[in-house]
Amino acid sequence: MLDSPYASLWELIKQIGVDRSIIPGFILEHLLDFLRDKIKQEHFFDIKLLEPLKCVSHIDTPLLFITSHNDEFVRSQDVVQLYQQTASKNKQLEYIDKSHNSGRDLSTVQLATTFLSKCLGERQKKSRLMKVCLKNNRHINGGNMAEMIIKAEK
Repeated sequence: MLDSPYASLWELIKQIGVDRSIIPGFILEHLLDFLRDKIKQEHFFDIKLLEPLKCVSHIDTPLLFITSHNDEFVRSQDVVQLYQQTASKNKQLEYIDKSHNSGRDLSTVQLATTFLSKCLGERQKKSRLMKVCLKNNRHINGGNMAEMIIKAEK
């Protein structure tokens, strides 16, 4: 399950910088290059290389993409682009009415559960997972959702 995945971290950082900053673009570009170099020096990691869009054409596992037109960080068109480029024949794109950092409610968990159950072909797992979700009857973030799926599979 991919909830609001970015297509390119570098492009996302640039987009947020442009959208939320009064710094002129040419100065912002230099600041971001400085930030990139600093991260490479201190952490031996190049943030410009985090580009899932370049890799998804090789992914053939089932994937559920979740996006929102209300996402203030990752544009839904970027998620759609990832969805379209993914090699998987078993993929699904769903829109939810939430922001990027808002909790996910039971309807989102049901989406994920239904998708996973369809992929796995195991109605029992869906039933157990839904029981766990309904028992906890509260808003769920990504981490909680993963915990609930693990608990349901036990």
